[in-house]
Amino acid sequence: MYDELVKRLRERSVFLFPHHGESRSYDADLMHEAADAIESLNSIVENNAKAHKTVYENLARRIPLWISVTERLPENQGPFLARYGFGDVSKETGQFFYGVLYYFYADADPHWQHESAGIEVTHWMPLPEPPKEET
Repeated sequence: MYDELVKRLRERSVFLFPHHGESRSYDADLMHEAADAIESLNSIVENNAKAHKTVYENLARRIPLWISVTERLPENQGPFLARYGFGDVSKETGQFFYGVLYYFYADADPHWQHESAGIEVTHWMPLPEPPKEET
């Protein structure tokens, strides 16, 4: 959209004064300045959009989201925040709990802590970084 507007402004400014060697008209100069300003603003908008996308992507990496165990399981061993229930959790009719459970990745049969007691994990996410003491 901006490229087309700049193109038309530049074409119109040349149309106003097509002959070489003659000084340009005031209107032609204004059109060239407008075209330059539009190109500059468009560049600023595009750079800001890229910067905001980068900030959003970095923030999304820092804020953990719930991951369904049907999508994937943790790739390492350790504690994770888990959503779990008892019985047939696929029906979503039972009571669910949230807590920190240990995932045993290195075992021959990877599993969640207390799975043998009937707990079924539906979702998990990495634990956030612990708070840092201020100095």
